[in-house]
Amino acid sequence: IPATSGNAEIQISGWEAAARLSHPHLIRLFGAGRCQIGNEAYCYVVMEYAEENLYQILPDRPLSAEEAREMLPSVLDALRYLHQQGFVHGHIKPANIMASGDQVKLSSDGVLRMGQPGGVPREASLYDPPEAASTGIHPTRDTWSLGVTLVEALTQHPPARAGAAADEDLLAQSLAMPFSDIVRNCLRPRPEQRWSLDQIAASLASPKPAPAATPERDMPRPALAEPAKQPTF
Repeated sequence: IPATSGNAEIQISGWEAAARLSHPHLIRLFGAGRCQIGNEAYCYVVMEYAEENLYQILPDRPLSAEEAREMLPSVLDALRYLHQQGFVHGHIKPANIMASGDQVKLSSDGVLRMGQPGGVPREASLYDPPEAASTGIHPTRDTWSLGVTLVEALTQHPPARAGAAADEDLLAQSLAMPFSDIVRNCLRPRPEQRWSLDQIAASLASPKPAPAATPERDMPRPALAEPAKQPTF
């Protein structure tokens, strides 16, 4: 990225700190530094290669409930590790949920230290919680963006508006359990009311609701279909 007098050392220092993190569901960083291309100065980081990310899949199809159930534990494990190490991811969105081989991994080149100033140096998006520009970096920031990302993964569209209780209830009604509960509680306007990662994991691990029984006389004849493509996530 272009290096300016104000951001180069901060950017490289952040990458070097992230390179010391090690978790099976985090993209590894191998090194960072400065370089010159023509007359322009740049900062660079070398990281583990990921074959694809969730953002590339969603234009074609949403994730199924089973795929979301398979993806979320890896994301939660990576976030739990970051929080324990004193970091917040700060940029949870489909483009930053990646696949490296058969592993789901989070990007790590943008992680933030807890407690540092939280002003967003760009135009805020739905992935940023309402308090992002006025409070320090806190784990509840990741909870919010995870809720928005989960809606987008299951519907192919992020919520048009998030933060009002009535809107969250309407949104959650369009999702199957347990995702409706998870989304509703991730997108609470007040950060202290959002679910913790452990609460999200507990909801995800709850037994699946049994399908409603269909009387035998009403059951349709099974249709032949091509085998479904194996999910990436």
